[in-house]
This record gives sequence, structure tokens and C-alpha cells, in this order.
Amino acid sequence: SRGGQYIAFQSTATNLVAEANNGWNQIYLVDRNTSTVELLSKNSSGMAGNNESATPSIDGNGEKVAFSSKASNLDSQDDNGQQDVYVVNRPAMRLYELASL
Repeated sequence: SRGGQYIAFQSTATNLVAEANNGWNQIYLVDRNTSTVELLSKNSSGMAGNNESATPSIDGNGEKVAFSSKASNLDSQDDNGQQDVYVVNRPAMRLYELASL
């Protein structure tokens, strides 16, 4: 984010949050003021993406994070087997699919 409080990043680490332990690249957001880490590449049930997620981009306020993903379980309507672009709207944690590539 513009002020540096929020940082979006990708990682294959399995020890950042309990939900992400499958070894795939996931998208995270760290709040430097509270030292908390949130998993962003997850579905509405809280399950981490079941394939690679990458290229996070955060807006200036730290409220929206865009990323691409090959995961098929982030959106129940996603059945095309293609990479998709998503935006997470925080703090509501709503995931929106923008495009299928």
C-alpha cells in the first residue's frame, strides 16, 4: 500500500497460515502494524487455492489486491481450466473474478 502498512506477496511456505499447507504458491497480505498475515487466495469456505497463484498487486489504500491464479477451487463458477484474474476486496474479503485468460 502507499504508506507501506500492507504488503501483498506470494509464497509456497506452508507455515504462514493454517489454511495454506498444500505447497502451491498462495497470495498473502501482511499488516506491518499488527504483524498479521492473511491468506487471500482462498475460496469462500476458507480453503487455499489448489494450484498456483501469482503476481499480487495492491492498491494504494491496501483495500484491494489483484492476482492471477490457476486454482480451480477459488470460484465455484470457474470450470474452464484456464488461468484467471481475481480481486480481493478487503476488509470484507470478497473475491471477484475479473477475467479468464
